[in-house]
Parts: sequence; C-alpha cells; structure tokens
Amino acid sequence: ASAPSSCSPSSSSYVPPQRARPTAHNVPGEADFDWSVAFPAQPEASIKGHSAAKQPGHAQPECFIGPITVAANGDRGLGLRCTREVQAGELLLVEQAWALAQPHQEAGEHLIDICMSKLNARCDPVERAVVLNLQGSCSTGSGDGHRAALFRELLAAARAGDKARRPRAPSSRADKDIPVFSPAFATLDEGADLCSLLKAPTSLSRARVQEAVKRNARKTDWWELTTLLLDEAQAGCGLWLIASLFNHSCLNNVVLSHGYSGRPGAVGDRGQAPDLVVVRAALAMSAGEELLLNYVYPFEPVAERRPRLKTVYGFDCNCDRCRVESLHSARGLEFADRLDDALRHFSEARRERNVAKLSKVVDSLKAIVAQVEEIAAILEENPRETLPANAADLWRGSFVWGVQGLAMAADVAGRRAEALAAYSRCVHLIQQVAPSTFYEFKYRMMMLQSLTTEAAVPTLPD
Repeated sequence: ASAPSSCSPSSSSYVPPQRARPTAHNVPGEADFDWSVAFPAQPEASIKGHSAAKQPGHAQPECFIGPITVAANGDRGLGLRCTREVQAGELLLVEQAWALAQPHQEAGEHLIDICMSKLNARCDPVERAVVLNLQGSCSTGSGDGHRAALFRELLAAARAGDKARRPRAPSSRADKDIPVFSPAFATLDEGADLCSLLKAPTSLSRARVQEAVKRNARKTDWWELTTLLLDEAQAGCGLWLIASLFNHSCLNNVVLSHGYSGRPGAVGDRGQAPDLVVVRAALAMSAGEELLLNYVYPFEPVAERRPRLKTVYGFDCNCDRCRVESLHSARGLEFADRLDDALRHFSEARRERNVAKLSKVVDSLKAIVAQVEEIAAILEENPRETLPANAADLWRGSFVWGVQGLAMAADVAGRRAEALAAYSRCVHLIQQVAPSTFYEFKYRMMMLQSLTTEAAVPTLPD
C-alpha cells in the first residue's frame, strides 16, 4: 500500500471546506473549527488533543481513527477495510504527519532527510518498525502477517490515545531485546520473531528509506477557493503512516484533503505545508469493503496513467476504469490531444475577446465530445459481462475536463443554455469517475455561477 508523492495531485475532499488562508481580517478557517462538536466521538473512534488549555472553539485534532481496520488483500498487499457500513461523507481518518517537508523545490529530498533524522533518533519503536516495513522490498523479511500486526498496533495506540499501549523502550540492557507488546501481537504464533521487527538496525541506508518514502509519501495539495485552482506553491511533501495503507483504484471510494492541526509550525501561513490528512468515505460502503484512493490525476488517459502507476508504484492497475478505457485507448489519446488543442484556441480567443473565434471553439469542442459519445454508445449497445454496468459513463467521465472546457467556452461566448447543459453534464460525469472530490465541488460551483449569471442577465426585448 502506498500513496502518491511524485505524480499529479490526487483528489481532495470538499467536506468540510479547506481552511481559508489567513487574511488581514483573520477570517476563521479550518484550524478554528471545533471538530469535537462536528464529529462527536463514536464507540470505535475518538478525537484526542482538545484540551481546556486551548482556545474555545479552536480544534487541534491529533488523530481520529474511524471504522477502519488493517487487512491483507492478496496480491495488493496490506490495505484498509471498513469494519461496518459507512455513509458517504463519513469521517474515517484524521492523522498528523509523521514527517513533513515544507514547500520548496527539493521537498522530496528534504523529507528523506527528516525521516533519516527521526529514525536515527530515539523514536517510538512501533512507529520506527512501521516506517522500515512500509514496503515489502524495505522490510526485514517479515510477511504480511507481521506487518499487519505492526499496523494494527499503531491503530490501537492511536485509537486509544494511550502511549502505554505501545511497546515500551527497554528499561535496561538486560531486556533491550524483549519489547513489551500490546494484545495486538497475541494473535500471532508464539514462535513468531517479532523482536527482529522492533530492533533498531545499527545503521540505516538512505536508499532503503528513500524507497519507503518514494512509494508511501504524498504531496500536500491546496485548492485556492477564490479561483478553484490547485496552488502548487503550497505543495509540500509528507509521510502519514496510517494513510499510507490506502491502496489505489482509479475509481476512488474515499477522498482525502489536508488541514492544519494548529500546532506550532503548522499554522497555515503561505509557505507552510498542512500537517493533517482528513479522509472521508466518498460513497456508501458495506462492512468489509476495501478503502481505495486514487494516487494519480483522475483525468489522465489510461495509456499514460497505467505506465505511470507501474513506474512509480510498481503495480499494474486493472480497475473498472482502466479495463473500460483500455478497449479504446488509442482513440482516447487522440481525443485528449484534440481537446487540449481546442482548449488552447479557447484561451487565445478569450484573451482576444473574439466572439467569432469563441463560437468556433465551442463548435469544435462539441464535435469532439460527440465523437466521445459515439464510443459510449457502442459500449451501451454491446455490453460485456466482464465490464461494469456503467461502462459507458466511465468512458465519458474520462473526458469530463473537455466537457468543462466546452461549458466555459460556451459561457464566455454568450451561449448560456449550452454552457449550463455542459456544466450539468460535468456534475453527472464527475460522480462516475471521481465522486465527492474537490472536482465535483468545483463543477457544482461553476454550474451555480452559470445559473446565477443566467438569472442576473435580463432578457432584452426584440
């Protein structure tokens, strides 16, 4: 299991809203929100870190562990699953970064330095063992059963909020190789050599830590709410141990956003990376269902997306989206290139304020979208048992960004009815391929803006 670090930003949740960047008027944001009121403790989860010493209404969550558990998933390795039915939008995890590099050009290398420093210092033995066993290739030879026990111990300690549950550091030289385990380890065979997992190696190779970071760290992302665009200047790089267990699917069922804990050094000023990950269910799910996150930009064509996942994370994706899109991958690349070209023409025409050119771009985009629809019609008319029932919408959804471009071009060209229809189409399609992500929020906001404009512009008499 791993999370994206070097590829395009992944989807971000939009509930609750991202913390607004501080302004001269000190407008309250996510760091000022009282999460203990918004998400009351449940039998299997609690938020810790909210004390009387903190300002009223100023939440500083450290960790929230919802209805999730660690489970082996065959060839997919370890992952996270629901322990009960969950509803769309339900909070699953709030976790503070184990290591965090602030935004700058070499954030990735800086994160490796930070991890090396923490591992070489006296840190929690379970956390140390987890970091060194994030990847099978980085492990000390332990199987998934041993690694699962380590992660279950980490979840148990985080859920209880009690450091005493974790294996303690040896109190003397005599017992330095006999760590005290919590009940999480009792499920393993008595002869299992877990001591080897918790012993500190005499030296750590940078290559070993680099491999763990490469496959399990992730970029932080920041959506600028005034423009609805990603602000790359705010992108840092962090390692979240529990969140590293989310396996990948190009069809996510969880969404992840970033926030600030309010701790010193994580106050949310420009140039500082958010230190919290907040994970919610994107869809309603049944007990035992695996929780899946999209590691890559959700609208990358399958011919580019699959090789990227293989190169960066070392696996072949065979999710429903990949299987549907791969049937027409060559046409998909062609359509993506043509849409890119048409959108460049749109940008030029908008800068020139040339209505005639804008209208021509609208017609060009409509023609390309119509050809995308032709293949969708083929998928609908010739269903396959090996493909999901919504195969046609999965195909259409891969080009939702082109439909967004059509909506924007039609809006600027004054063809508002066409713009509104295209925005409505965007909302439907994004729910098929990236549900409950910030992209859905973005398209809904753009549709609302179009509706508002339509209502505000009077109809002039002939």
